[in-house]
Amino acid sequence: MQLNDFLDRVYPSHEAPCWAFVRDVYYHLKDVELLRVGISGHNKTAIRKAFKTHLMRGWFEPTDKPTELDIVGMCDVGDDECNLTHAGIWMPPDKSIFALRNGLIMHAVHGGVTSIPPDRLAHFNLKLYKFYRYNNATDSI
Repeated sequence: MQLNDFLDRVYPSHEAPCWAFVRDVYYHLKDVELLRVGISGHNKTAIRKAFKTHLMRGWFEPTDKPTELDIVGMCDVGDDECNLTHAGIWMPPDKSIFALRNGLIMHAVHGGVTSIPPDRLAHFNLKLYKFYRYNNATDSI
């Protein structure tokens, strides 16, 4: 299975589609089972709280040098505090493929999975916050 195989999938809104997509990718491509976040993708207040307080917050470390399959944390344009409201998966730059020259973010929205260059996030009313790398800290749970 490859990352592009996820483009045909649709994730339900009652389970925060962006996180359901991240979980699916990590399960199938990294053999890592991330916890479900049982909140609606429409409830931005609950999403912000989950990103700040959920048990899995300690499972990831911020990184300035993202690699393939790192998680992309995003927030709403206009949110000066940049409270996380959305997550996606990083596809690193590939100079041999024009569409990947600056890297891509794959993410799930209510209509399904899509990919977008980081400089186009504003079209989804989003901006990049940080990249996160899974740190294998789950064995203490």
